[in-house]
Parts: sequence; C-alpha cells; structure tokens
Amino acid sequence: MKLSRKQIFWVGTIAIVLFYFVNRGRILYSSTITTGIVATVKLAKQTENEAATANPAILFSDKNNQRYLFWGYENETMLAIGDTVKVIYEDAQPSKANIFSASAFWFETAIYFVVPFVVWAAFVLSFIEANGKITLRLKLFEKKKSDDLWIE
Repeated sequence: MKLSRKQIFWVGTIAIVLFYFVNRGRILYSSTITTGIVATVKLAKQTENEAATANPAILFSDKNNQRYLFWGYENETMLAIGDTVKVIYEDAQPSKANIFSASAFWFETAIYFVVPFVVWAAFVLSFIEANGKITLRLKLFEKKKSDDLWIE
C-alpha cells in the first residue's frame, strides 16, 4: 500500500487527536463530577507591576459524604465565598480534586495534543517530499526456499 505525504500526515494527525480525546474520555469515565462551595479565598497583595491574585479554597463531599477541601487555581475566575462550582475527582483519590471547567479540563491539557502534533507535522513536512510516497508492506506469509510450503 502506497501512501502520499498528505495521507501520512492525516493518518498521524487522526491518531494524535484520537489519543487526546480517548485520554480525556477515560478520565471523565473514571471520575465523578459534583458540586463544591467556595469556603474561603486567599488574596495575595498587589504589587506595582503585578495584579492581585486570588486562590479559592473549595469544599465538597464525595460519594461517601466525606468532606474534602482543596485549593483551586490562582485567579480562578475571581470566585467569591459561597459561590458554587463543579468539582471533578477520581473515585480512588478524591483528595486530588480540581475545579471542573472547559478551560481547565480541555484547554489547559491541550498541550498534550499540540506538542505531538507540531512534532509530527515537522517530521512529515521535513522528511517526506511533497510528491513522495511511502510503501507499507505487511508480510504475513513468507515462502520458504527449500520447499513449496507456506509457513506463518
């Protein structure tokens, strides 16, 4: 089977995209999403060159009604005490919870998609000529020279 550079590029790109979404889906499948409450917010002083930062402390209960407290990301949409947020945690480790949002779950982890894609694109576009073809051969059966038998 002969594949052109364009076909090779798309096969690799589809594989990278599938890996990313299967990984994210696996995490969603093995995790629980619940609601948490902002218990407190730790404010850092504002300096002349930097804006003030805030870290929310989120309180939530797992499936067994055990309570957990974790610190959210810095400047997490400037949450106020008493606000409710979605929380995602792995059933095996509820103490390692995170605020569940599209930006945190999908976009911040997109680096795991972008870096392999850039490396793949650079490899294909650099080392395979524009009109070049690569031949893939699968030898499932090989003929033995000493006799006419096929062996697997």
